[in-house]
Order: sequence, then structure tokens, then C-alpha cells
Amino acid sequence: MATRNRQYVLGAFCVAMMFLALRSRAAAQSGGARVLMIEYTYEPKTVTIVAGSTITWHNAGKEAHTATLAGVFDTGSVAPGADAKLTFTSPGTFRYACRFHGGPTGAGMNGTVVVTEAPPTKGSAGGPTLPGAGASSLPLIALSLAAVAFGLIGLGLRSAR
Repeated sequence: MATRNRQYVLGAFCVAMMFLALRSRAAAQSGGARVLMIEYTYEPKTVTIVAGSTITWHNAGKEAHTATLAGVFDTGSVAPGADAKLTFTSPGTFRYACRFHGGPTGAGMNGTVVVTEAPPTKGSAGGPTLPGAGASSLPLIALSLAAVAFGLIGLGLRSAR
């Protein structure tokens, strides 16, 4: 009976490893960034993304905050626990501040978004762009190998009965 329980645990572990591998690959493909709004700072203060990527600002503080660059972008007031998302399509360096707790001169709550040019897609030479093209497969391969190894160990435990 103990061997059977070990097999169930091992099987659940293998499934969890595959789930983490797929989730890791999806995160690598998204190309976005997350910035926390905390009393009275952004974390990280500087974020670098590729043009076309989305930044999610999450207010982890107790007061409302904004991410604002006058005339360029404004998240609006983000309530505690809420998110605001902006997609940056043009390369450049954007210094922003909280309208409530910062200033355009860099005083108080401020941050920087650096947007780089998007690299040419794999399909730009005439062929189709495949989903996931250019994303690293290393996390998926490593976790898949670990899942197979644990599966083999499980078979070994089963045959040892």
C-alpha cells in the first residue's frame, strides 16, 4: 500500500513539473513586465521591455497611485490591490511619476520605462511566424527530463514490489 501511495505522489509530482514547464514557457513568450506600486516607490524603479510589450502596474500599497508621464501615458488612479496595464509600441526612455506622490523632476515616487526595438520576427524573411518561435525551450526541456526521470524512478519502485 505504501508503494502505491508513493506512485500517486510521484505521478502528481510529474504532472506538476510539466505544468510548471508549460507555464514558464508561456511567461517567456509574453514579454511583459510587472511593476509594484508600494508606499512611496515603484519596484523595480527601472524596467526594460521590447516594443509591443505590456507593463502591468500592481498597487501593493495602502493608497491610490498612478504611473503618469504628462502627454504620453497615464494609468489613472490605481486603487490598492488593483492593476493597470499599458502597452508600449514605440522605443524610447520614459520617465514617469505618481501624480499624487511624485514629480516630473524625479522627486518622490518616480520610475523609468526603457522600450527597445522589437527584434525582427522569424517569419519576416518570408516564412510564417510560428507560435513560440524565439522563446527559449530550455526550461521546458529541463523540466520534461526531470519528469521522465521521476517517472522512471516510479517504475523502479513498482517493479521492486
